[in-house]
Amino acid sequence: MVLIAAVWRVQWKSKRIGGKPPVSRWLLEGLAVTVVAITGHLGGFLSGVNHHSVVPATFSGTSLTKAPYLRLIIHMGCVSKSRRTVAMRKIFLSLFVAGLACTAFAAFAGADDWSKTYDLTGKPELRVQTHDANLRIETWDQNMIEAHLTTQGWHIGNGGLEIVEHQQGNTVDLELRQPHRAHFSIGIDARRVELEIRMPRSAKITVRSADGNVSAKGLEGELNFTTGDGRLQLEDVEGSLRAHTSDGSVRVSGRFDVLELRTSDGRVDVEARPGSHLLEPWDIRSSDGSVTLRIPGDLAADVELHTSDGSITTNIPLVVEGSFRSHDIHGKMNGGGNRLTIHTSDGSVTLDKL
Repeated sequence: MVLIAAVWRVQWKSKRIGGKPPVSRWLLEGLAVTVVAITGHLGGFLSGVNHHSVVPATFSGTSLTKAPYLRLIIHMGCVSKSRRTVAMRKIFLSLFVAGLACTAFAAFAGADDWSKTYDLTGKPELRVQTHDANLRIETWDQNMIEAHLTTQGWHIGNGGLEIVEHQQGNTVDLELRQPHRAHFSIGIDARRVELEIRMPRSAKITVRSADGNVSAKGLEGELNFTTGDGRLQLEDVEGSLRAHTSDGSVRVSGRFDVLELRTSDGRVDVEARPGSHLLEPWDIRSSDGSVTLRIPGDLAADVELHTSDGSITTNIPLVVEGSFRSHDIHGKMNGGGNRLTIHTSDGSVTLDKL
């Protein structure tokens, strides 16, 4: 409002004077007046120093801009430090501190946690379903599954976060349900749900998350991971891996027999360790992002590489089939085998050797 008033006053005076006045100069001076006055006011507000040290003693402007300058700095309290300025400064600081305290209290007041262990007698099957939570799975040498849930901004039970869990033999089902109600926040939403699971290495796992990052390390078996909005980071896994995300990057490493990776928006980075082979066709796709696959030099496959908008780089010897085009490569690697497909709609494709 102060800026608008200063510019309006200069423009209004220019209309009262005949001829063609240097309106551009007056406008610039009006802006300078406002910036100087605001700077002086904020400097005194934050540090409490004498305002005379912030505002220049003289102002080399035109006859039209000197008067608005003096009125403006007097209006903002930059010439004299009044009691009202001091009082307002204390009020604003108090409100700011109170707001921070209320935000911190609201976040920590809603903190909660839950834990449970499930004893096993054989190879486990774990099924996890979440709505809005980050999930991490790690392995250990104990014959049990341990689930540990921590929340911030959510209470567990009593109208808050609901945990639906069930065990039948070596099969464990775990579902997290958030209440469907409107949520409004100013600034950063401090609500968090973190689920950590420790379990034996060899297992069958199915994870479905509507929104959240998923990470796992050291697993072996039939592995299926899906998240609607989040990153997928799967390290040192082995066996059959199917992982999908609608919005996020995919980063995996391990020894694979079956590999199916898809993201609608994000990079895909894969490291297939020695011992990997195509028991079934491998399919790696990104709708918007580059794809990099590093494989052992002895991996045998029929290769199909495609990008709609990007380059294709391969450091693996290929026997190319058909015509060669810059956006499509078809060929055989080590005599051929099941199909290895890498597709991206927007990004580069890189096939490299470990």
